Parts: sequence; structure tokens; C-alpha cells
Amino acid sequence: MDMNSLGKALDKVSYEWLTEAYPELVEAIEAEMNQGATPTQVKRFVLGHTQRVELALRCEQAARHVAAVTAGQGIRVVTGYDEHGNVTSTAAELPY
Repeated sequence: MDMNSLGKALDKVSYEWLTEAYPELVEAIEAEMNQGATPTQVKRFVLGHTQRVELALRCEQAARHVAAVTAGQGIRVVTGYDEHGNVTSTAAELPY
């Protein structure tokens, strides 16, 4: 049992959490991923610069989400947030 669906959901949750808590980190993660960084490289960089294991793991999960979305699955366009900043709706995904 690989629990692929659960892993994808956790990656998405971390992406959304970082989008709310540290939007500048999400922008930086997306930029680095577009330059060819891997999720593991993102984690190592964050850990090396902050010594914050939990943040580094969140960044790695968010990077995996970015990689999954941009790997032929399209770009998710957020169209709505709730009062806590959580994503509540998205438009159709656009091809990357």
C-alpha cells in the first residue's frame, strides 16, 4: 500500500499552509522549482539556513505539490479563500 493519495493531500495541505503563513516562501519555492530545484534540495536549503526541521519538511512537501501540479497536471488557479485563508475553490487547471 503506497498511500499516494494521502501523500498528495499532505503535500497540498503544506502548500496551502505555507501560502497563508509565509507567502514569500511559496513564491521562492515556485521560482526555485522553475529553475530545476528538486523538493529534496529545497528541504536541504531551508534546513541549512534555518535549522528548522518542521519548516524544511513543510517546504519540501509544498515543493512536491508544485512539482506535481507543473508536471503535466496543470496550474491550479485559486478563486476563493475562507476567513482563515484556506483555499475553498479553484478554477479549471490550466496546462503548464
